[in-house]
Amino acid sequence: MPAQTKGSEILRYAQYDTAPDVRVRLRDGAGDAIDLTGLAVTITIISATGQVDLERQACTIDPDQTPEADGGNRGFVNWTPGESDLAAIGQYNYTFEVTYGNGTKQTIPPDRWLRLVVSTTLHGLEP
Repeated sequence: MPAQTKGSEILRYAQYDTAPDVRVRLRDGAGDAIDLTGLAVTITIISATGQVDLERQACTIDPDQTPEADGGNRGFVNWTPGESDLAAIGQYNYTFEVTYGNGTKQTIPPDRWLRLVVSTTLHGLEP
């Protein structure tokens, strides 16, 4: 899980980080983990000013989609930042989009953005 303040929903990365993955359990409106078997999930990241920085990048769906009550990983997706995805320092908002087999789409969460912050590297050096 990305470095973050305990209890905080804000993910914090250093500039140019490519690890760890953003790992999130996607839930429906009732709060139940969504069975993502056979579905597609993307992430969109925009700057706090509203500029789209990364639009609809593919996420990896955890292959273990058994119910969480049975110890499974239903609803979990991972997004791995690429080499230049987190190059710009700043505050960002992100959300996920699930595409169902019939082509319909669902934004998660539907009512707010999730937060991500990219800080300068400790030595200010590019990779």
